[in-house]
Amino acid sequence: MPQKRNTRRDPNIAAIIGGVLKEIRLFRNLTQSECAEKMNITQSQWSAFETGLTRLDFVGLTTVSKLFEIDIIVLCYMIDDRIKFKNLNICLSLPEYQEIVKKNEEQLKKIRQKKARNEIVKLESYLK
Repeated sequence: MPQKRNTRRDPNIAAIIGGVLKEIRLFRNLTQSECAEKMNITQSQWSAFETGLTRLDFVGLTTVSKLFEIDIIVLCYMIDDRIKFKNLNICLSLPEYQEIVKKNEEQLKKIRQKKARNEIVKLESYLK
């Protein structure tokens, strides 16, 4: 018999996401009002995101990543680490995450280029 899926949401996740938003906002030297204005919401709505009273969906997280001028992947890494470890002393900082993503993107680019070259070689041998 299939197990019943737990549909209750973890209330701490919204608070963790909010903590990440606050951390990045402070790193960027922005006020809640400035963030709210850029997202076209009120300061109290932004505050509700930071305190975890209001949840952000993926579209909201994407908007926030654009606001902070960071890759959505960096934002997701930060949130994921804080959910897993819950100890901010062992989590990486924003610049550290950005460096990791940059290195990963460089590696992905090399892999894609190699695969593209392999496909060209296959195509050339097929056309002979």
